[in-house]
Amino acid sequence: MSKIATRSLCLLCLIGSTAMAQTKPLSIANFHKRAQAGEKLNVVFLGGSLTWGANASDPNQTSYRALMGKYLIEKYPKAHITNHDAAIGGTGSNLGIFRLERDVFAKNPDLVFVDFTINDGINGSDKLSLEIYESLLRMMLERDIPVVQVLLSCYGQLGKHYDLKKVPRYNDHIKIAKAYNTGVGDTLQYIQNAYKTRKLDLDEVWSIGRDKTHPDDAGYRLYFEAVRDGYEEAVKDKRVTVIPDKPVFGDGYMNPKRHILVDMQTYPKGWQRSKTYRTSLWFDGLSSRWMGDVLAASAKRRKSTEPLVFDFQGTFVGIFGEYNGQSVPFRVYIDDQLIESNGSEFWERNTSRFSSSGSGNLFAWTVLAKELEPGKHTLKIEPIFMPSDKEGELHIESICVAGPTK
Repeated sequence: MSKIATRSLCLLCLIGSTAMAQTKPLSIANFHKRAQAGEKLNVVFLGGSLTWGANASDPNQTSYRALMGKYLIEKYPKAHITNHDAAIGGTGSNLGIFRLERDVFAKNPDLVFVDFTINDGINGSDKLSLEIYESLLRMMLERDIPVVQVLLSCYGQLGKHYDLKKVPRYNDHIKIAKAYNTGVGDTLQYIQNAYKTRKLDLDEVWSIGRDKTHPDDAGYRLYFEAVRDGYEEAVKDKRVTVIPDKPVFGDGYMNPKRHILVDMQTYPKGWQRSKTYRTSLWFDGLSSRWMGDVLAASAKRRKSTEPLVFDFQGTFVGIFGEYNGQSVPFRVYIDDQLIESNGSEFWERNTSRFSSSGSGNLFAWTVLAKELEPGKHTLKIEPIFMPSDKEGELHIESICVAGPTK
């Protein structure tokens, strides 16, 4: 059984009212008609660094995102289309699902291009990532937002490396696309076909230093062509998205909660509200683009600073904030049990590995626990100030929680 998602639902189905609303099929073809009619439309590009355009000569002009946005504007000259960049490098759907409200739904999107196939681990197959990705997709579709799933690929999956058995995440995202009848921009098949038929030199496409993840402009054009063709195919066949009653992998993460710490009535002793950094090592890493004020613990207040304690319900918890070369380590306890980070009692997040001076700023997304027992839990975060820490701080914007609560 499946239900056809519609932009306007009959209120009778929801609350027994006899009032009726106009029905608009949830489809890319409907977006196409609205654009042809000259409507005001918003398009969001949600994803990671390949959506942002890392290594593109000018990401706002030559990335796949920029090229696709320009294509839509030129294709529909009567429409008033605004393209929104919601791409953060190095992040997957387990952060994306907590960013939906602020970075996607707040834009009132009429169409979303979503990319997390690479950053969720294209060579992996863990069920948790699939369930979070599917929950994210269902949340958008239940708001009647047409979606194009952008299946990005890299050097290591193409050419002589091409082997569908080695990309289970890609295969699973294809299964989801078929079940929901979404649009699909399949760069893996498109570029592999170009490799065969055009004798494409992949070393020229991925030619920036030793980086075999982020291509040069030629690669972003190939991405764009694949996504454009997937969009046009969905328009041509008048594809209508469906929301299966039974999810393919699971929908247990459709309750994401992003608890903004500065909104608490009282702060832990020694913690203060602080503005976000306004410079960063790279543009999609600029924390002020993705969050508001942060709650900060500082070495200058080390004698008075108490741990941050937060009660929550769920199975997944992470913290979203920012860091730099002077960020201090911290300990994490859940239900009074020390949670280690790669065998260490300290969770260390700083940018020293990116900047020799240690002065660069970036957003920070840290998953603390993925598969807790459903129910109530208590999180405690204890900043650690070393004797050498004179200016060090810990900046946290939010505690992000999802998953079954009982």
